[in-house]
Amino acid sequence: MIDHNPVLPSDIPPLRVIRSAKRHRTISIRVEDDAIVVRIPATLPDHVWKTEVRRRQHWIMNMLRQMRTSRTTQPPWTQRSLTLGGDTRHVAFSQAEQWYVRRTGTTLEFGGPVPALDAPAMQRFIRRVISDEASRWMQDRVSDWVAQTGLAPSAVRIADPKSRWGSCSPKGRIMLSWRLALAPVAVADYVVVHELCHLLELNHSPRFWAHVARWIPDHRHHRHWLRQHGHSLFW
Repeated sequence: MIDHNPVLPSDIPPLRVIRSAKRHRTISIRVEDDAIVVRIPATLPDHVWKTEVRRRQHWIMNMLRQMRTSRTTQPPWTQRSLTLGGDTRHVAFSQAEQWYVRRTGTTLEFGGPVPALDAPAMQRFIRRVISDEASRWMQDRVSDWVAQTGLAPSAVRIADPKSRWGSCSPKGRIMLSWRLALAPVAVADYVVVHELCHLLELNHSPRFWAHVARWIPDHRHHRHWLRQHGHSLFW
């Protein structure tokens, strides 16, 4: 259902409330362009989920701001460099008959049958190359932290969600954004550990944060970085 009750400020998209017929035990909130999607257990009273939405109002507004800002953010390679997996890569371009990417030291050279680096077709090609490389890097970070923590998810998926950095399902499946590979390594590691700790506590209780702090003592700093700079990872 669409809820037009003023739970949130009027300049925020309407709420779309989905009552799950399955054994959905938690409240999940997803920010989209035209609605705030709230998925709740079938029998949850209205006042409970509305209280949770109000509690997360700052996060919702921040995600909307990031989504709106990302539409005008220029890709980092337009400045001939980008950070991937903590390493700065210099970006070069050559006009060629075939599409290719060549890695030489810290340089990524992209080539293709287009006149310039900012040609739309070249932009799509570079995004695909970067997302593939970033996804592999994120998988490696998950493997490293699984080894360190002993927390093993049932599955790991690297994707490109628009309103969250990661998630963990009740069945232990973890999803992470490949764009975290563009953030400082410590920030990406925080999100990986955050989701792994949900295997112990599928909530954000004090006990959950104690698990996170065991592995990432300065997790608040990394959360702050994402709030302040996360929008720059979307282009």
